[in-house]
Amino acid sequence: MAPSSVRDGSADKDERGPIVTAVCEVAKPMTVRAAWLLSTAVSLERHDFEDLLSGLWSEEAGHAEAALEILEWPFVEETVDGYRMSESSAHAFRRNFLAEDEFRFRQAHQMLAELERSRDAGDDADRAWFGRGRYAFYLAGYDQEGAAQIFGDNFADPPLLNPTSARMWLSWLAIQQSDLLGEVPRVIEFFHGFRSYVKGAYREARRSFDSVVSAGEPDAYHALATHFAGLLRRGDEPARGQELLRGSVQLSGELELVENEIMARNSLVTALISDRSVSDLGEAAELSRLNLERALLTENPHLIYWCRTTFALGQWAYLTDRHSRVGDEAREAAPELVRELESVVTEAFSTEVETALQAANMGASILRDVGSYSASLELLDRVTSRLPEIEALPPQPLERLTKTTRSLRKHLSKEQLALASEVSARLQAEAERTTSGAGPDRR
Repeated sequence: MAPSSVRDGSADKDERGPIVTAVCEVAKPMTVRAAWLLSTAVSLERHDFEDLLSGLWSEEAGHAEAALEILEWPFVEETVDGYRMSESSAHAFRRNFLAEDEFRFRQAHQMLAELERSRDAGDDADRAWFGRGRYAFYLAGYDQEGAAQIFGDNFADPPLLNPTSARMWLSWLAIQQSDLLGEVPRVIEFFHGFRSYVKGAYREARRSFDSVVSAGEPDAYHALATHFAGLLRRGDEPARGQELLRGSVQLSGELELVENEIMARNSLVTALISDRSVSDLGEAAELSRLNLERALLTENPHLIYWCRTTFALGQWAYLTDRHSRVGDEAREAAPELVRELESVVTEAFSTEVETALQAANMGASILRDVGSYSASLELLDRVTSRLPEIEALPPQPLERLTKTTRSLRKHLSKEQLALASEVSARLQAEAERTTSGAGPDRR
């Protein structure tokens, strides 16, 4: 059978699926080929679509007409980035394209990869990051190992703004190519794990990350998966969790994965503080100091805000033995730590709301610990009054703020109790409108 043919045998209809079968029964061969091509793209401008179609089937006619026809089908939509096919339809046509014409299937991915590589992102680092993600998507069609490498490197170095949402989009892209990345299944396992982690499906996430870790390959996926696997063990297997986090810090340093090295060390600080079997928190305090020094060298505001907050957490936990005693040294350090945390709240609120809320909670907790109950409540009041400014709020910081507000009540006057009730009501209202998880932004 010639590579360019479009089969129409009844024995193949079940393999095609209902969408492909329906199109093949009513559409011209070139229209089916147009659907094949569009299914392999994240998105395509119309002129690029027509050019690629004519390049793949140069010996045939009707390219412009076929492109126009397929763009009017209900499973194709236009976005700011061009046209794309709905997810379920794209998957069906990609599988059919590969089965019917593997040569051009691979060629289409090469042409799309070259098109993506030719785009000029200029000085826009975020645009370049998303471009690399799309390039890795296309590379999977003919170079699985290369695609896996780029997906991993890109994940390890996300955009400064909304890194979790960007990583969810990248994970979605990689998972769309599961059939093609079969030679490197641990890659898909990692991205499934990350999506489960963000959505709060921790059991599934842990299973996926453990699978990646067990493979034992010392690369970015191993360093990242070890970090997440350690995080997920802080509660039930703290010693193993800390071991994994130390391993992630070490491997990330060797691979020069700067962000993951810092974040894994940050996670180790919180793991040590949470583990009641660790009696001496001197290591946690020192690690938090080292991490802040390292973060400041990156000039990455996301890391810096986070490490400034964790520094205060580590120092206060050490000075007060996890809030159990407040001596002269702790009282002396408290004002500067609170000023630093309030500065993080002010600077990070509009771009790093989760970090800002954690900094606010830590600041309020320190003020409570030293007996400055009114100042603690005032800080909570200022922060919660700004919550309506944020479109989507993470649930965990809200829960911590609620707990801290409740812990103040027995120390407050009647008038202050009224304000505490108002703060609690705001937090409850925000919790009710909060949605958990982040969906993929198909760029």
